[in-house]
Amino acid sequence: MNREGLGASATERAFVAHVVGRDLLGHCARLLHGAGIPALPLKGIWLQLEVYERPEQRVITDVDLLVPDACYRRAQALLLRNGFDINYELQSECTLSHARWPLPLDLHRRLFTRGAFRLPTSAVFERATLVDGAHTGPLWMPDPLDGFAHVVGHFVKSRGEAFQAPRDLCEIARAKGLRPERVAQHLTYCGMGRAARLALDWAMREGYGPFPAEVLGALPPDPMGSALARFCRPLLQWERLPRRLSQLPGFALEANLARGFAVALLRSLEVRKE
Repeated sequence: MNREGLGASATERAFVAHVVGRDLLGHCARLLHGAGIPALPLKGIWLQLEVYERPEQRVITDVDLLVPDACYRRAQALLLRNGFDINYELQSECTLSHARWPLPLDLHRRLFTRGAFRLPTSAVFERATLVDGAHTGPLWMPDPLDGFAHVVGHFVKSRGEAFQAPRDLCEIARAKGLRPERVAQHLTYCGMGRAARLALDWAMREGYGPFPAEVLGALPPDPMGSALARFCRPLLQWERLPRRLSQLPGFALEANLARGFAVALLRSLEVRKE
């Protein structure tokens, strides 16, 4: 086993997935850029490109790409005209496949359910930087603070299925030289103080260095938020939790309970449309 805990064959598979994902990302980036549609990588593929020292350290099973909300339908139509098929569609994203690449493409118009947190797509693009990579083409790279916040939010919204998130958070901080006080300030601004209490406590318990504790210490006092984070922690670990209850942490850890209730209502309306 190597120091990342992967066997040789697993490491090779992870690297192959990265090469395939990078090629898929580059193809889509050039296609969208040619049509005047900005594209920004998310989650695993962004972490491979911008954060981890070696891409095989961060396994991916798909490629996530964010486009401005106003461009979403046009981007989707463009991809469909160029050989992609829709496998699955929600209100805020769709999963597409292409015969050329074994990895799926997740096309997003928002980072989270409508109304969740305060990290709108427009603000993410405003803070992003345009980079024209040799392998990836023209892409907007997210501000590292937004990348950090998205990992926090995805961890609580996905019921902990992104269990790589605690390590991802500390790797982002290391690679981008983030300061705990600035991270805490941005998370609070994005309405993620309570979500961060769960995600960073998880990272701290798993021994990912002092950074999680430093960010937690820099967050404004919130006894209710701390109590809710403690309550939600076992819900992420309970494998047989009913589906409706499994979504509770994502709503309970909004900036306040009233906002969490409103987001839950919006989500229920979206589910009916889906």
